Amino acid sequence: FLKKKIIEEESVYQSDTIPIPLFEQVDENINFMGRLVRELQKETDSRHTIYVDHLASWYSEGREVVGLRTFTQIRESMGTFGLHGIDKLMSFMIVHDLQNLVKTITKSVMPAFASELSKVARAVNPPEILPKGGKACYQGTLIQNLSQQAFKVMLEKIVRIGSNQLLRRHISNELKFSCKLDSNTLFNVLNTLNASLLSDVRAHYRNPKDVAYPDKDNCILPELAAYLENAGINHPFSKVYITAEPIAEVSLLLALFVLSTVRSLTFEPKLDTLTCRQKDNPLDGVPFVVGVITLLKQFHSEHYTCFLGYLCQYVRIILDGGTGEKQQSNVILPPDVVNVMHVLEMICKLAPLNRKVVEGMIPPHVFSHFFETHTAVVPKKKK
Repeated sequence: FLKKKIIEEESVYQSDTIPIPLFEQVDENINFMGRLVRELQKETDSRHTIYVDHLASWYSEGREVVGLRTFTQIRESMGTFGLHGIDKLMSFMIVHDLQNLVKTITKSVMPAFASELSKVARAVNPPEILPKGGKACYQGTLIQNLSQQAFKVMLEKIVRIGSNQLLRRHISNELKFSCKLDSNTLFNVLNTLNASLLSDVRAHYRNPKDVAYPDKDNCILPELAAYLENAGINHPFSKVYITAEPIAEVSLLLALFVLSTVRSLTFEPKLDTLTCRQKDNPLDGVPFVVGVITLLKQFHSEHYTCFLGYLCQYVRIILDGGTGEKQQSNVILPPDVVNVMHVLEMICKLAPLNRKVVEGMIPPHVFSHFFETHTAVVPKKKK
């Protein structure tokens, strides 16, 4: 993953006294760490497994294949430094996939569909309104052409990014738990210092003239970040991995991508997650949503807000168009709207995102009806 390869003799980790041996390469992996990471990715492949968020485990055919105990065993066998090494290697893999994905969008998708995306954007903007012919904008020929040509390539990369992000979150939780047990004082010091620095940075942006930002020569931020990552005090889903060039209408493109993909998903109440409708087209809902969140985090925060606005606008357009079938006094939400609502709910849980942001774009009573009829809420037992 390095642009400039380091020769063995130039490595800071190589020693003349105790040299690190290099064995003959037998597969795509160079060493043990690569094989271990590839095996984790193979066991959690979304084409063969389903990630159940409330159980924090990957399941295949009703059997847990990777769970909390897996990462505890890795830490006990390799130590915290070995577990952090896996986390760092997976970060490089995510960076590599994100760079390829952004390159695909910039070089292939946008040149072919830029004019059509701009036309749709002019018709639906701002997302707060209900445009005339809005349903045709979101379900017209543009989304069909994108589904046939671009979205298949994007889906594979986004799901792989999401799966690696979930693995990173598990590693972070294991490192945090270990740090709390083995060195609770260090954990509290790092946590307090982190909160203090974040408070100072926020104060700087609220009042830049009176509150100074740390100088470039001040190394406290990068040094603290290294300690925090080793202690698991980080949130992989909120991390900015790459510096992406601004892409016009990327939020609309991703909104259409989500609307196209959710058609092949269905909600499974027993697992409380989105799963694929057809077994011959495997797709797991949680890695898909996490991958979309990660990609949006690489751009300006305005794209994130616009993306949510487009999804909420689509829900309002479908409901306002009278497509919901009425049965007695209740309204049956269309399947596409139900899946979009599930995606929004998963974003609120995983990003994390304050639900009030979404409720400001969709009427609260729609969310209330959604929770009552289309979620895996277990009723309380009567005493």
